[in-house]
Amino acid sequence: MPRARVETTITVALAAASILLIGVANKSAADCARRFGHNVDCGVFEAVFAMYYFAPLTLLFAISSLALWRRWRFAPYAHWIAIAGIVAIPIIDYGALMLTTRWTEHCIAGCSDPSHGRVFAPISVK
Repeated sequence: MPRARVETTITVALAAASILLIGVANKSAADCARRFGHNVDCGVFEAVFAMYYFAPLTLLFAISSLALWRRWRFAPYAHWIAIAGIVAIPIIDYGALMLTTRWTEHCIAGCSDPSHGRVFAPISVK
């Protein structure tokens, strides 16, 4: 049971950090809108970190903690998957970013393929 307590503590800390970062992102966006009249990207790093790193880790550790408390047979596997998620989630997020960035760059460069749903005009850089 000590490992279950540690995992529960980690779950609560990750959930609190995620909620805190969302609050910081919203406060930063409101401050930019107040100061400059519009918001472009203020608070985006906090929001992305909360949604794409802390939220999945919270879910993994919550499942692992529940499995350890209930002494389910897959509890050790859930524990190690949650531990591996600490390293794997940034790698997965980076891969997803690279895939979407290449598609976005392709479309911004002048994609007129109707299967994409939108038609973008090429951007001329001087």
